[in-house]
Amino acid sequence: MKGKILGYGVISGDDGNRYNFEVSDIVNLDNRDPNKLSGVEVDFEAEEKSAKAIFITHTTPSVNLDNLKNQMMNNDAAGIRFKFLLSIGILLGAELIFLIPFIGLVLGTLLFIGGLALYIVAILALKKESQSTTLLRNLLISFAFIGLFAVLAASFVASLGATFITGVSTVTITLGVFWFLSWVGMSFFWILFMREIAFITGQKVILWGAYVHMVGSILTPVTFGILTIIFSIIALGMYIYGFYKFNAITKREPEQNLPWI
Repeated sequence: MKGKILGYGVISGDDGNRYNFEVSDIVNLDNRDPNKLSGVEVDFEAEEKSAKAIFITHTTPSVNLDNLKNQMMNNDAAGIRFKFLLSIGILLGAELIFLIPFIGLVLGTLLFIGGLALYIVAILALKKESQSTTLLRNLLISFAFIGLFAVLAASFVASLGATFITGVSTVTITLGVFWFLSWVGMSFFWILFMREIAFITGQKVILWGAYVHMVGSILTPVTFGILTIIFSIIALGMYIYGFYKFNAITKREPEQNLPWI
């Protein structure tokens, strides 16, 4: 039977059915990356719901709307990986478009909302497949703290600048204390969230990226954002690499202790 690989471990047959397969069943895999076979055409022997004796017949993955639709609809590891990487790409595109005068604000905002929505869709899919009861909660709480942190950081920097003229005030000290407390809350729940992501995806580099991200964020008022940008870029690269290498979902057992490193 002929068919097409939809994602890691799944083939869509010409008969309209889907078949599971193991990479070891691909006869002519050669040096191909098994994580990059989406869209590849194959010939295989169907045994109930499994594909055996698989031969790759078209080595160039066909990129079309059907493939994109399948990747968006599938909630296996390959589909979730695609959604994560696409959402990150959209969010990066939004950041660049924001630099365009006038129209950039509107288009950038729309792209940012779309990218964030897709990221949450990926989280929901990962939550369902991993059976996690805390993944979405930790994300939403960290988002709340991120918003509070941004507001307090901006206020603290402005107040800190005024101290060169008026001297240190009670307001500046108070803002600094609350800014630090908001950073603690943001860091704690973001690390909890990314720690669980790293466990579910089996990619510890994602957790280490979160640590780098948090170090950069605490330096915001001290370096006026310069080191924050550098650390954020490094962390983003670690996130992208981790999601790119993600190919299997680990179930999240209730009350299971997760590693911190």
